[in-house]
Amino acid sequence: MAEVNLADYDQYGFKVESQHVSRQQWEKMHATVVNNDKKHLPKWEALFRSNRGELPERSDKIKKLIRKGIPAQYRRKVWLKYSGALDRMDMNPGVYLAMVGRERQQIDRGVHPVNEFVDIIERDLNRTFPDNLYFRTDPPINAPAPPYWPGNAAPDGPISLIASLRRVLVSFSFFNAEIGYCQSLNYIVGLLLLFMSEEEAFWTLVVITENLLPAGMYTKTLSGTITEMKVFKDIVKDKCKPILTKVKEGGIVELDMLTSPWFLTLYINVLPNECVLRLWDTFFYEGSKILYRIALAVLKLIESDVVKLKDAMDVVQYIQTAPKRMTDVDKLMKAAFQRFGSKAVGHLSHHDIDRKRNEASAALNGGSTSPSARPSTSSSLSSRS
Repeated sequence: MAEVNLADYDQYGFKVESQHVSRQQWEKMHATVVNNDKKHLPKWEALFRSNRGELPERSDKIKKLIRKGIPAQYRRKVWLKYSGALDRMDMNPGVYLAMVGRERQQIDRGVHPVNEFVDIIERDLNRTFPDNLYFRTDPPINAPAPPYWPGNAAPDGPISLIASLRRVLVSFSFFNAEIGYCQSLNYIVGLLLLFMSEEEAFWTLVVITENLLPAGMYTKTLSGTITEMKVFKDIVKDKCKPILTKVKEGGIVELDMLTSPWFLTLYINVLPNECVLRLWDTFFYEGSKILYRIALAVLKLIESDVVKLKDAMDVVQYIQTAPKRMTDVDKLMKAAFQRFGSKAVGHLSHHDIDRKRNEASAALNGGSTSPSARPSTSSSLSSRS
């Protein structure tokens, strides 16, 4: 592909401007992110120095530091460590390569398609990030390698992550037969690949689906997602009832139909990318309560505008598009962790969510708790704020 104007793209290969965010808005957001990184970088450097280049075990100090944002160059290490992906990878040497080899084994046996998911994966590859420099079959010849990509040996030519995305998704479909593949996973893996190797992205996807999120989120029935949306609607009643009422009065769609993609994609294509990365910083450390807190923060920030709308379709469209315009990263994160007031989002804990999840699961299953009601995080994640 011919050269492109790199000034039109951010450091991750995404277009700066969109129908929701102007260049001026992006530049303001980017300046804030750069300043935030500079502000907190010395603390992260000191942390690594004091631990001989490694990350320490979990602590309130680490949690507070992560909530303020991880400098981009340290995201890979921090995400892998505190999500549990690094431990899973270290405990399972050779497993990823074995999963990669499964496709060839099936082909050699004459099995076609190699499984029921590969054709769907193939269709989704070029739909994943179609405007991103690194997710094209013919990447621009002047595009540099992603700045935080671990494949930092000088490449022979332009970087395309399409093949890597395919290998990770197909390998995962063999590894986790219950899930196989679900649309949304392509976006999650795609963003991970801008920071990680294939094997690291594979194991991070494993811990997301097995540990950080409840069971059933990505299965064919989406049973876990149905449960989560019932839980979320119950929490919205407590924290943000006017929006729930407004959507219900419109009679076009339920709130959970509008917000389920937020949870399934971990906010990719929902919020601006810099907001997504900041919430991922906290998600990989604190687990699924972050998805709830961000969702509630978004609704809180748009509540006053939504309740003024008269037309039901305008309400739906506003809830769908307003998050895409939220370029004030710090404002969003502060709203998610605000603890003042009885309806403050920051009061929501893992304990609250797990209790409501068990209740919702029992209601959906006629009084018995289903496997999808498992705690959303490992026991190492605190249920406190």
